[in-house]
Amino acid sequence: MDQKIRKTVLLVEDEAIIAMNQKLFLEKYGYNVVTIDTGEKAVQIMTDPARVKLDMVPDSKRAPLENFGYSVILVDTAMKAIETIRNHAEIDIVLMDIDLGDGMDGTQAAEQILAQRDIPILFLSSHTEPDIVEKTEKITSYGYVVKNSSITVLDASIKMAFKLFDANNQLKQELVERKKLDGLFHTSENRYRRLFEMAQEGILILDADSGMILDVNPFLVSLLGYSYKLFLGKAIWEIGFLKDTVGNKEKFTELQRNRYVRYENLPLETADGKIIEVEFISNLDEIDGKRIIQCNIRDISERKAIENGLETSRQELAAIKRLADEASEFAESVINTVREPLLSLDQELRVVTVSRSFYEVFKVKPEETVGHLIYDLGNKQWDIPKLRELLENILPAKTVFDNYEVEHDFATIGLRTMLLNARQIRRSSGKERIILLAIEDITERKGAENRIQKLLAEKDIILKEVHHRTKNSMNTIKGLLNLQANMLTDPAAIEALKDTESRVQSMMVLYDKLYRSIDYREISMKDYLDTLVDEVISNFPNNRLVNVVKAIADFQVSAKIMQSLGIIVNELLTNIMKYAFVGRDRGTISVCAKQSSEAVTIVIQDNGVGFPAATDRQSPTGFGLTLVQTLIEQLKGTIRFGQDNGTTVCLTFQL
Repeated sequence: MDQKIRKTVLLVEDEAIIAMNQKLFLEKYGYNVVTIDTGEKAVQIMTDPARVKLDMVPDSKRAPLENFGYSVILVDTAMKAIETIRNHAEIDIVLMDIDLGDGMDGTQAAEQILAQRDIPILFLSSHTEPDIVEKTEKITSYGYVVKNSSITVLDASIKMAFKLFDANNQLKQELVERKKLDGLFHTSENRYRRLFEMAQEGILILDADSGMILDVNPFLVSLLGYSYKLFLGKAIWEIGFLKDTVGNKEKFTELQRNRYVRYENLPLETADGKIIEVEFISNLDEIDGKRIIQCNIRDISERKAIENGLETSRQELAAIKRLADEASEFAESVINTVREPLLSLDQELRVVTVSRSFYEVFKVKPEETVGHLIYDLGNKQWDIPKLRELLENILPAKTVFDNYEVEHDFATIGLRTMLLNARQIRRSSGKERIILLAIEDITERKGAENRIQKLLAEKDIILKEVHHRTKNSMNTIKGLLNLQANMLTDPAAIEALKDTESRVQSMMVLYDKLYRSIDYREISMKDYLDTLVDEVISNFPNNRLVNVVKAIADFQVSAKIMQSLGIIVNELLTNIMKYAFVGRDRGTISVCAKQSSEAVTIVIQDNGVGFPAATDRQSPTGFGLTLVQTLIEQLKGTIRFGQDNGTTVCLTFQL
């Protein structure tokens, strides 16, 4: 920029790094830049040329400002800045941030600056919200630039602000001169009368206070066909055909207040009933101290007819262009933005458009693709039987087809598995159809899926083997316990070993079910308890004397919970078989299990002799009941004992 016209910019920015960056860019474009970081300082710099001492700047910002040669402005208060604004003429334009930390923001600072001095203010902020932009537009019309815009955009915006500022000053000067000319015009009565009589548009002169018609020119009389006398001496709202303009007192009052009113395409009825469209403009002015209103009425019927025709043609052309642009934009967006390779084909299956990803994936060139038959691509590598079947047989019948799997060995990229999605688009006006063909390469995904399935199969085999061996190991333990019990003579020791053997049996049943199940993490309550109950009761010599009733719902329970539950059921059934039917030749045991929401309830009942009266069932001393109490606590459940025609045990826990 020429040094003679070098402009000085006041940059109001509270972020030091952003300020330095913008300052450097603006100086490269030939501007003098002064930077400050608050709204109060912005007002001060516009009013007081005194410089700030550097020691008033925060330590965190002092070094960057010194290194880059900032002119730092000292501001004590906003009021001081406002008081001295009239004396400062150094700054040519202000670049104003909106968020300036504590104190007044950018919009408040701008309002105070503009109240004292006419200067272009360009808002430079990171805000893009419509309400923020609208707020700035009410303060100044010189522009709004987003911070991350390029320096070219910022430079152009500054230059445009200067042009607007110069244009506004020129317009103000022209308005001043226009007003002088208007004064000269109104002082020349003869000249005015001549113009009034010869004007080729209707003119009404009204008393601005009363609304009375003072004069009407010959052109309006001729245009509307009413007599001159019809107008004079009447208030404008008394003239029926003017009732839609200022033809009522409310609208006349509005005209008096605003001093100007304009109506476009206003229909007026002539004396012979013809409707004409006019432009109606009213201005309030003073002539020799008297307020008058001049109403200019221009017949625009012919112009309106031409405009209507042009507007209809313009709308039709715009609609056609919009449809064409939308179609073109849609096609281009679909082709170029999808990740998968994409082709569009004409009805002869020749390639029309190609996405970038198609070239990259299949290693082909544009000159070898566009305009060619799809089967000829890549030296006929695309002459694939299943592709022919899709395009020539399936798609014409269905118009849409998804996830059509094709496997082909390409000479350039090797064996590939692809999913084809095709759409047949039929265009209006008899135009040829278009086929969109999307290609998803799922080779790696298919390989991964196959590897996962293989690993899962191997895992199933390993888990089955683990459960099988665990079951066998427990069977061995059970056999050892049985052998040991048969070699003992102490009844208490034999009973202890038999009880342990029974507990091992409950876990053997569990692992047998896991071994045979599909899901190793959960097991069916019905399958497990059905088998476990039968196994436990069959171990006792009196099992034929006991009738077992089972009502077990079929629901899934984790193997971990089921292991504890199996031991509990084993202990309870073992106690029943040992003690409930002593001295009796018949007995009944019922086992019920159900699930309600997340809670499981198991009820085991017998019609035997019941617990001895001295037994403390809540604080048991025997190993079996102690084990039951411990395991039910581990399940965070509860156990309740009842005694009515036998013994009832109710277990409840949450899954």
